[in-house]
Amino acid sequence: DIHATIDKIMDAYGDNLTLVQETNCPSATASGSSPDLQAACLEVMLESFQRYPQIRYISVFSFTDFDSETCEFILDAFRVADEDLPNWYLPRLEGFLCEIGMVAAEGTPKPAWDVFLAQARKLSSTVKLNPQ
Repeated sequence: DIHATIDKIMDAYGDNLTLVQETNCPSATASGSSPDLQAACLEVMLESFQRYPQIRYISVFSFTDFDSETCEFILDAFRVADEDLPNWYLPRLEGFLCEIGMVAAEGTPKPAWDVFLAQARKLSSTVKLNPQ
């Protein structure tokens, strides 16, 4: 599904130079994910993006999970309107935002970190072989 979605988006942009901002996959079970699913998702996304030479910039949102203090600070912005949100929304949002990093807040790498490094090495060697 990820490849197909990216294909549709890139078809809409055509050959125009493209930037991809704040990409990543969640790892939180509250978001219906896991660290292994995060790694698989990130690998597919990064491989898909590399098929399009018009993509010249990709940023990843966030390398590490937010610590509990930062997470609470971010969630406070959403709690202002929590009476308008369904009961299930904030726990899912918390999992998504606070566990989206490829490295846990205390510094332990998740499986997605190895995927990211491997894709970066692959792209680096491709650029050296085919400078544009």
